Amino acid sequence: TFWNPANNVNAFTRELTPNAKGHHPFIEAGVNGNRALLANQMTYLEHVLEAVGDLGNVFLDLSNEMGDGGLDQAPVRKWIDLTMQAITAWERRRDLDILVGIDYTHLPRELARHVLSRPDMELIITHGERLDPEGSALRKLYGKPLVCVNSIDKNRPRYIYYGQKGNDVRLRRFNWRAFFSLCQGVGDYSLDFKIRDPYGFDNTGEYSSILRSFVSGIQDYRALLSSSRSSSFSDIIIEGPGVNRYILESPDEAVIYLEGYQHRFGKKYEGGPLRVLNSRMKEGPAVAVIYDPATGKSVKQEITVRDRTVEGITLPDFVDDIAVHIYR
Repeated sequence: TFWNPANNVNAFTRELTPNAKGHHPFIEAGVNGNRALLANQMTYLEHVLEAVGDLGNVFLDLSNEMGDGGLDQAPVRKWIDLTMQAITAWERRRDLDILVGIDYTHLPRELARHVLSRPDMELIITHGERLDPEGSALRKLYGKPLVCVNSIDKNRPRYIYYGQKGNDVRLRRFNWRAFFSLCQGVGDYSLDFKIRDPYGFDNTGEYSSILRSFVSGIQDYRALLSSSRSSSFSDIIIEGPGVNRYILESPDEAVIYLEGYQHRFGKKYEGGPLRVLNSRMKEGPAVAVIYDPATGKSVKQEITVRDRTVEGITLPDFVDDIAVHIYR
């Protein structure tokens, strides 16, 4: 953005026009001969890398929703190649590694496959409604972590964002669902600029703290992640209450999430037995911690794993969702 176009010292930008009809002039001009513009882009990229590249908890999305409305693939592919070369050169100079990806959701299929398969693009960046099954398929195909840039599900209104009353429960369930879909991060929307106290408007902050507490209780998340990536879980059967059921498990541990219909909230579900068939857990006694995602309260039960079946879990009645952590 140039604050005063009438007195724009960046004369090399005067030829640029807004994105339209599948064209991205800022990118196309840079790779098609406007050396000053391309140099400006790379200098800006260098500033970004210097500012955040050593923090360890930052990833780069090269372009948000690129291709929304169409795309001229050749210059965009060239721009991606040049940008990734610059990032790799910076990483080598600074002996650092910053995670990089690009939001593939609006890219033409051929270009999407190109960026997802690049070894130097370490992330699959997607939208919330694509977590499963598309997200699972891409994760297994390319072997990369999945990150969501927004909190969209398949309900109306599409966007779940902090600041709209009543969305805290929907957002809570979305984040639990995302975690159990092996999504490594979700960009929750915050569209209400009037909010001053995150704990005074709704329960979003408290719900997030409860999810973090649950995740912190996992003994070996890396084993859950590795096992889930390397095995086909299509034959695992979860018998119990709720509508949507998710599981991550390793030989010594499992986590389960049960929820009701995504578009219905405040609905009570009757408790009862919970069993996992075709489990990968080792046989023997284990402990099940039954967890309420709304309050953080939990109770323990002694259970058994036998003949690839996890049994002995009795769930209480619950509203909207419930979670279970099983460990040996």
